[in-house]
Amino acid sequence: MSGEIWTEKYAPKHSKEVIAQELAIRRIKDFIENYDEQEDKALLLIGLTGTGKTCTVHAIAREMNLELIELNASDKRNASQIKEIVGSASKQKSLFGKKKLILIDEIDGISGMEDRGGIGELIKIIKESSVPIILTANDPWDPKLRSLRNYVSIVEFKKIGVRDIVRLLSMICEREGIEIDRESLIEIANMSRGDLRSAINDLQMLCMNKKKIKHKDLEVLSYRERERNIFEALGMVFKTSDAKTALRAFDNVDKEIDELILWIAENITKEYEKPEEIAKAYDYISRADVFLGRINRWQYHRFIVYANALMTAGVAISKKQMYRKFTSYKSPSKISSMFRSKEIRSVKKQILFEIAKNTHTSTSAASKFYLPYIKFIFKNNRKIAEIFKNQFNLSREEIEFLKY
Repeated sequence: MSGEIWTEKYAPKHSKEVIAQELAIRRIKDFIENYDEQEDKALLLIGLTGTGKTCTVHAIAREMNLELIELNASDKRNASQIKEIVGSASKQKSLFGKKKLILIDEIDGISGMEDRGGIGELIKIIKESSVPIILTANDPWDPKLRSLRNYVSIVEFKKIGVRDIVRLLSMICEREGIEIDRESLIEIANMSRGDLRSAINDLQMLCMNKKKIKHKDLEVLSYRERERNIFEALGMVFKTSDAKTALRAFDNVDKEIDELILWIAENITKEYEKPEEIAKAYDYISRADVFLGRINRWQYHRFIVYANALMTAGVAISKKQMYRKFTSYKSPSKISSMFRSKEIRSVKKQILFEIAKNTHTSTSAASKFYLPYIKFIFKNNRKIAEIFKNQFNLSREEIEFLKY
């Protein structure tokens, strides 16, 4: 099986390839083509996860030769950032001589201190924009979007039917040389509950290292149907030799992947007893950590699938046979846990915001191009570190983060 992620490989390149959203596509194209005559200056695309909202906008921008400016869910969306990125783009002409289209993804994800003032600034930009603006939301009736709804036209993306999902999965199987019966495809489609992206991910997971899928292979998907706590998930990794079962262990665990890898690493020696098994498991963990490092440095988020496979399936197959003993799993050590916790991620986000503000760039650029060097300076040059501390008005917690 190719290492390429199928949701990216089979994403629609043209609006005609988008499944079951013909009416929504017509409304989006009409909005863009007749923007100057529109009463509402922004569209809000609503619909369940995996119904094609974002990929449709990408496909339309590509086929209409538009310059797409995108602000996605991983970016900080407070008033300052929205004004800097969206506000500027809504007034400036394209450097490439193309017409512009602005996309703000998952607008219902705006919340908390970081995004304070974001909705108000966005409304102001929509009123004054000379460029089409498209927003997406899974839950448009979120109370914090109440004021925004007065300034947008709503376009609904319908839940994708089982028949349409099965048709696309069949096409993927044909192109990938996968043998699978129609009943299994129907079951995958039913379990996705209208989320096409989820269905494609499930299919790719089932097809790892095999070209023929039997109906019994689908049993692993049932694990997604219920939430698990971290200790149950660890048990799934350590108490199975089936790679597919281990691969889905953390699907419904509410923890970040960089914290999960610490939980697994902490408990390898509690579960495994043979030196060669322990060594092999830690080898897989170290490889997973390499991918996590690349994700953090270069923002290559597609590497998450490899990191997850190595730290779950890799660790699971490291043992020769399952240990039938009871194992009391423990949380990671205090220092590691602290530096991977939500509080520390919050400190990192604040530092990136300060760097971005002072360097007039985005937080993603700050993370990629500035943060690694600033951390190096804080570890190795106290004089320059002192200049940074004063320039950015860093707190004690932020200084400790940069030294770590």
